[in-house]
Amino acid sequence: MWYIRAKHQVQEIDIEEDWDDAEAAESVFRAGNIRCDSTKNITHVAKENDDVIGAVSSGWCYGENYEGKGVAIFSFDLAVDKQHRKKGVGKSLIEAAIRYYNNTKEAYAGVDGYSMIRIWVVNPHLFSTLENFGFELESMHAGDSAHYVRYG
Repeated sequence: MWYIRAKHQVQEIDIEEDWDDAEAAESVFRAGNIRCDSTKNITHVAKENDDVIGAVSSGWCYGENYEGKGVAIFSFDLAVDKQHRKKGVGKSLIEAAIRYYNNTKEAYAGVDGYSMIRIWVVNPHLFSTLENFGFELESMHAGDSAHYVRYG
């Protein structure tokens, strides 16, 4: 398949300081009918010519792993403007989310030291992309959605 790669840059933002970018990112999420839960904040945006064309909203929560030990769970939502899909923007944002996880996991891992990424994927086109990033299928759900996990 042929496609044109976007000339974009991904940057981490602080929603308190970069509120214009955060607001533009929220518009990208709304346009894609993606609702982020209240535990997540916009952490990264993809920009092309100073326009926000995609974003990641991420956050941490706590749970237990299969051994009953505490685990810090990082989750993120991803949205890319419809006109910029299939141009590498989503892949760049996933890479940024994984870097962010790796840079912050020690602060959240807690006493047991376990952490993981767990995401709910509603776009089946992302399944193989996530698997290329080392994610594993955890469970399938109605409507071709799934939970994917990555440990480490």
